[in-house]
Amino acid sequence: MIDMWRLKNSLVKSCLHIQQKVEKCGVRAQVQDLWSRGGTVACGIVTSDTRVAFRSATAMVYLFIQMSSEMWDFDTCGDLYMEKAVNGFLIELFTRWKEKNSNHELSIVLFSRTYFEADSVDKFPAEMLPRLHVHENGRFYEDYYRVFAHNERKEDWLQVLAPLKATMQRYAKDIKDWQRKAGCVIKGENSNACQGNLLEALNLSLNVFDNHYMNRNFDRTGQLVVMVTPGAGVFEVDRTLCKLTEQRMIDYGIGSDVVCLSEQPLHPVPLLKFLDSLNKSAPCKDKYNIPHWLNYSFYLSPSQKRRYQSTQTSFISRLRLPDRIDEDSPRTPNGSSALPKVPSSGRFHGDSSRSTLSSEGSCGDLKTTVNERDEEEDDDEKFERHDSKLFQRGRRRMSKVQSLNNPFCPDTLSVILTADRRRWTHAFPHGPDGEMIQLHHRQLVKVPSEQDILNHTPDHAPREGVSASSSGSSLNGAPATPTSDISHGWWVQVDTRRRRGCVWGITGEQVWTPFLQSGMDWKSMTTTACFPITTDFYPLKQALDMDYQERPYTICIEGENDTETSPSNVNKIFQELISQRLIQDFQLVVLPQQEQAGLAQRNRKDQPLATDPRKDMCVLSYANAFHKLTLSADTNDIEVVLYTARKSSPSPKLAYTYSLWPLHKHAYEIAYSRMYHKPVENDRWNYRDSYISFCGMASREGFELQECVKFWRSRFVLLPSHSSTLRQMSEKGYQGHLDVFRSEEGSSKHPVLVEGFLRFFEGLNRRRTRLHLPSLSGSKKRTSQGDINQSATSPGYRKIAQSGTSTPTSLHASLSLTTGTLQTLLSGVVATRKEDPSSEPGSPKSPDKRDERPHQGSSYATVVKAMRDPSTGLGFIGGDHRGLPSDCFTSAEAVSWIRKAFIDQPSHEQAVKVLQEMLNEGYIFSVFSIRGAKQIIYGYYIYCLPDTPSDSVKNASKPVIGQPMYEIPPQQEWFEAACTVSQDRQNDVQEHTNGPGLCILPVYKNIILEMWNTDLDHMEYCHASFHSNYQPDHAFDMELQWLTSTPGILNDLIMNWMRRAQSAGFHLIPSHVDPFCFWEDISDPLCSPVFIPLALPDGSTMEPDVLARVQELILNRFGFLANHTSCVSPLPGTVSKDSPYTSIHVQYVHVTGVAFALPTPTQADTTSPRPDMLPCLCSAWKESSNNNSNIGRGSHPCHSTRRSRKRETPSRPGFLWINNHLLTKKWKSSASGDDAFREALLNDFRRLCGNEVGRLGALVSMVMGEQKSE
Repeated sequence: MIDMWRLKNSLVKSCLHIQQKVEKCGVRAQVQDLWSRGGTVACGIVTSDTRVAFRSATAMVYLFIQMSSEMWDFDTCGDLYMEKAVNGFLIELFTRWKEKNSNHELSIVLFSRTYFEADSVDKFPAEMLPRLHVHENGRFYEDYYRVFAHNERKEDWLQVLAPLKATMQRYAKDIKDWQRKAGCVIKGENSNACQGNLLEALNLSLNVFDNHYMNRNFDRTGQLVVMVTPGAGVFEVDRTLCKLTEQRMIDYGIGSDVVCLSEQPLHPVPLLKFLDSLNKSAPCKDKYNIPHWLNYSFYLSPSQKRRYQSTQTSFISRLRLPDRIDEDSPRTPNGSSALPKVPSSGRFHGDSSRSTLSSEGSCGDLKTTVNERDEEEDDDEKFERHDSKLFQRGRRRMSKVQSLNNPFCPDTLSVILTADRRRWTHAFPHGPDGEMIQLHHRQLVKVPSEQDILNHTPDHAPREGVSASSSGSSLNGAPATPTSDISHGWWVQVDTRRRRGCVWGITGEQVWTPFLQSGMDWKSMTTTACFPITTDFYPLKQALDMDYQERPYTICIEGENDTETSPSNVNKIFQELISQRLIQDFQLVVLPQQEQAGLAQRNRKDQPLATDPRKDMCVLSYANAFHKLTLSADTNDIEVVLYTARKSSPSPKLAYTYSLWPLHKHAYEIAYSRMYHKPVENDRWNYRDSYISFCGMASREGFELQECVKFWRSRFVLLPSHSSTLRQMSEKGYQGHLDVFRSEEGSSKHPVLVEGFLRFFEGLNRRRTRLHLPSLSGSKKRTSQGDINQSATSPGYRKIAQSGTSTPTSLHASLSLTTGTLQTLLSGVVATRKEDPSSEPGSPKSPDKRDERPHQGSSYATVVKAMRDPSTGLGFIGGDHRGLPSDCFTSAEAVSWIRKAFIDQPSHEQAVKVLQEMLNEGYIFSVFSIRGAKQIIYGYYIYCLPDTPSDSVKNASKPVIGQPMYEIPPQQEWFEAACTVSQDRQNDVQEHTNGPGLCILPVYKNIILEMWNTDLDHMEYCHASFHSNYQPDHAFDMELQWLTSTPGILNDLIMNWMRRAQSAGFHLIPSHVDPFCFWEDISDPLCSPVFIPLALPDGSTMEPDVLARVQELILNRFGFLANHTSCVSPLPGTVSKDSPYTSIHVQYVHVTGVAFALPTPTQADTTSPRPDMLPCLCSAWKESSNNNSNIGRGSHPCHSTRRSRKRETPSRPGFLWINNHLLTKKWKSSASGDDAFREALLNDFRRLCGNEVGRLGALVSMVMGEQKSE
């Protein structure tokens, strides 16, 4: 959204033509269509009033295919609906994708609902009880979902149609086999399309889209749900679930397409039928609702197209209803109806008798018409008179708007337009009459003129307004003619000036008539429409006063050291506040300049709440909330006013259980999910705006990233490259055993990996901003304690000094590296070298005369002198050109130099001990790290040799022993990490062994990165979290979190990291935050890990430590590395004592990045948070206490509430396995393998765990022998 807004602004006052390519901030787009005055043009000039609609060819698409009972029926041309879906619709869809170079990330899911003929729950087996639900009519049912493809990208999707068709053909048989295997003897019947689980399936995809800010990648844009159904667009749904789905679809800005394979009916569709009453004492009346948030299409197979073309008529069969005899209609002697019959010419295809619903009846009441037969009339007159009564016009009265609609009563199809109704309007072009239209809907006959339809004023005046020129021209912003502002259709009154529109359709301006023919919206399913960034709906002053409450606050922008900031910086922050709302699905409320000027002249007191660039005022809308941001040029302040509804009903939260057949599994399993709406308007906008206004200094001011702001995040894993091993496997066709990685991963390779890791971190720090440190000369005046506190808010660096024997000054509290797992710093690890008590702490020892080369007994001054030797000394990094102080080095380089330069060749531990003693005595200092200032941390930690002040200089500043030399702002910290060289396995990553170079470190470290945006000419910031300690036999976790960064800039940063990793002998791959779906709120409800049991020989049992050793040995041999990670982002602001996500668990990732593994029973602390009691989707059970049904619901398993729970891990010994679907073509290399390797790896892993040819038994015997020898 933010990139689209910037791109749109850059196009103003420019000329565009078809197929022109444009680029802004890393976003590349191409002009596909240009519309002006209701028609397409070849070129045009973009003005501020031009509406730009963005479409994506790289969207995340969920394709649901409803496997209802009609799938095995024939259509009017004799084709099976199943063949019509696969051989017709899918072939055309995937062919268009290939022609348009669409590279969508596709998931294909088959779903259905099965009803059981049972009157009591006692007849079901215990295994099925948690999955059962009760329908409103008292029938038991179970929902099934089978995942065929999950988040896959293919250049040619036509290759998957053959296996997909085979899966669809045996779909019903697989369900019956599964029920029989579960012990169910009750007959189950597959439901029809009308009674299916359409909304349930739609909400499962919404659960994935709801967490779009997690596991972000930079190669896809847009979200789409395609529902393929063999029905005609009529569905029976629960009212509560329908309301919840509508809120989520509209607020999240997610596109949806319902593709109907059946014939189009003679009433508006899609049509939702509510069955929300079980009280049998009163007559049950069906109630309907027309969802404008569902885009629909009707597919005609090639057979149907050829048939209709051969008949030389435009008539298309619309309904096939069973014969219905009206009670009051005249009858022939043989009992048949006397209605006119279809001519025998064969021009019409359909049934002769149709039922109708009178507009005078209540919503959904069936009422038939009487048609008298006149023998003197010819056939044409009979049909004309019959049709006039069949499609009779209702009484022209404007009834009050209701939430329900009668599709057969035209009076109820006219509603008042609201903000939700206008959210998608700017994504569509204007028709010939000026109304916004969808091109796949067309009228077969011309609609009546305006004079033929009565135009009545609504009963009550609207409180909110729509732009009167919403039907104006699109490209040049020219006003439309007055006659085009109002468009009437047959029976339906559409008046955008009075804010009345048609309840049918997404736009609300394109009217529905019985002569409306709907085709296929191929553009929507080929290049998905992105959510519009603008809307024309604005609230009126009267509505704001009565229905909304105001929450104003002011953002004060201050410069460095409490100085005034420049107007350009304030304007950039103002633009960033707008951008943050756009990425949260807010929309800019914009009006054409001419209309806005006209409203200002007519009524200066009652101005519309809309964006006005002349006043530096921006208005954004989201659902029933409006935000007004005003930039004050005089005071450089930003005034924010939040308008929220006074009355708002809470959104329902529902629990859902279903049967899921995930990928790589052989049967259905029970799955849990939660469905609820997460409104954005309840976020802490004041906190978010303050975080943005402080830029990179937000953490110092106490504003950290928190989960409530829904910041974006991407997690990566740094893995060693094994390209040579993969190349050898590929040459053999991945045949034979694949547990050969352990031989290459020996201890001899660990120093090479550590050296490569240090080079990788050196490359990360090369992109850091140049440092500007104060001079370290001895003539610099000492800094007093008051000076330090006064400059605490300065964004520059500050040297910490001491005078005489005064107490060392402490760092600013906000600069401490707290992560929630901080422990007491280790003190007294290395004893201070004994020296003469009369000597000063920094006085040099007497020079050693044995050899010019230093040794462990040499004085520290000698060691420092040797380090500074230009020929044989230590190679210093940075220098003035890097902004670092002179004589800087890393602890790993210093240890390596000591081991090579010292004549007695000390060991690694002895070299670290020498550095520790020099640190204690003040001969070396940590540049940045607080921990590194107290203890030498081996790895990429930066230390330096301070300049020794002359004895003649009095009161010279000295660095503080035990404190870092410089206090730096958070946004300019460097990447620093420890390295473990010990070969002993760590039992707990949070408690490293106490020894030289090893100290207690938090699992993750957090820094802030600065990135310069050359296109926008300003600095952007993001957070980076990474493991604080690198172990060669472990994976290294890294995560980016951002709120104000441009995705294109971040993509360039990540690509630079990936290239540097490859040059250092590693490869960087994307990873999941929660790959094993531990938590329902952030996991994919259609994804489940594969359980691979361990077939222990002879059913033997082992001790837990022996079993853990066997499992670890199996994982190591197959190339899996341990990874200590968390289920949420490791930020200090998101981790609290009460949070369930603070625990660190160990999971395994393959060295190629293709899969994750987890031993079971797992030792990971995955304790569920405090469970919420949620009502089940089974609405019948919610009202069971008030109903007198003959079904024994007292023992029904579908309880009225379900607890929020995690997906349980198996208690049997084995492994959980799940593929990494984030590893797309963009990230693949010679070190990541291919799809064939991934399948071969899983198959061979299963063979070993299944103890084929005794491989597992031999491994267990080896481990048992080692245990006995110990």
